[in-house]
Amino acid sequence: MMKQRQASIYKYTQLLWSVLLVLVIWNVPQSALADVNSQEINAIIHTRDIALQAINTRDFTKIQPYLHPNFTITTVDNQTFHQVPEFEKYWNQQFSSSIKDIKMQLKGDTLRTFLTPEIDVASGEAIASFSFKDGKAADMALRWTAVLQKLQDKWTI
Repeated sequence: MMKQRQASIYKYTQLLWSVLLVLVIWNVPQSALADVNSQEINAIIHTRDIALQAINTRDFTKIQPYLHPNFTITTVDNQTFHQVPEFEKYWNQQFSSSIKDIKMQLKGDTLRTFLTPEIDVASGEAIASFSFKDGKAADMALRWTAVLQKLQDKWTI
């Protein structure tokens, strides 16, 4: 039973962070590293916080305005999504087995590499707290990566 729970945690953890790994890079110069002011960093953090809230509440309408028009979400089981409603249906199906809920909390500092003033590659650590339908709970440490692009004065994932 414990091995099955650990396998479920691992599967859904991989799924969760695959969601956050969205690549939106077009023809980026290899040597383009940029300085970005604190106002831009705050806007990026705002986008990240909205994404985290969308995952924690399963309300993906909140993140939709912050997704790049050509976004792709690839899950751990190699499914790809380009529309929020399609992904939301898939995501909600993940909770039909033994997992009742997953809550994410970021941990530590976010590492950032600006490829241009409009493209940020961010990574960091998080804790996923799993609640199971049988009343048990477990935490798992994770790593995450996301790429954001500033588009029409808004940071998009």
